[in-house]
Amino acid sequence: MNLVFFICSTIVHLLSFLFNGLLIYLIVTKKLIHSVIYLSYLIVCEIIINITQILIAEVPYIFVGWQTAEQYKLWYMLIVTITNMVAFEMLYVISFVGSLHRFWVVWRPGESAIFATRRLFIYLTTCTIINIGFFTWLWFHGCFIRMNFTFYRRHLSCTFETYRAMRNFPNFVLHIAAFLNFYCYSCINFVIFFLYNPIIRNTIWKMLAKNETRVDALESGTNPA
Repeated sequence: MNLVFFICSTIVHLLSFLFNGLLIYLIVTKKLIHSVIYLSYLIVCEIIINITQILIAEVPYIFVGWQTAEQYKLWYMLIVTITNMVAFEMLYVISFVGSLHRFWVVWRPGESAIFATRRLFIYLTTCTIINIGFFTWLWFHGCFIRMNFTFYRRHLSCTFETYRAMRNFPNFVLHIAAFLNFYCYSCINFVIFFLYNPIIRNTIWKMLAKNETRVDALESGTNPA
């Protein structure tokens, strides 16, 4: 079982590093000029997730042979798990900001300055700082993140009863982000379909022109056709 897990995890990490290395090459050689800020953040987050996952999951599970809650209370494991969770949460933040960006470009084509590169950097950096502050706050209040290999998911465990209600907060944030991404995506498709579809657009224009003709006829006192 350990050998199979080791082979599968190694393949996944190698493919991830290879893909991110290819993206870095395209950005450095300027062969990729669009969405550079998004891709840069995604690359950094993916690399951090892969490295930290090796340290907090694969190494203890395969080589050390122990996976207990106590190991995640060690100070260096806490730092690694916080870094892992911040990078993991930022993937959803990047996806959400990207969805808002696409929706705004479709809705307001000539007003894209709000999502300029510098402002995007400020937005994403601010969200990163908030994430770091939140998980650090949980750390100082007796909460730690651990990997559950039975269901292969992260769990937030709190030693103090007061903060145990926060254990599902990261999953709640992920569900909200996924819902908002779906909502933005649906709105974009709605706008594109109804406003940029030539048949629907021409039909709307004909209806507006016909109504305008009737209004002009009524104002002039003639009988509208």
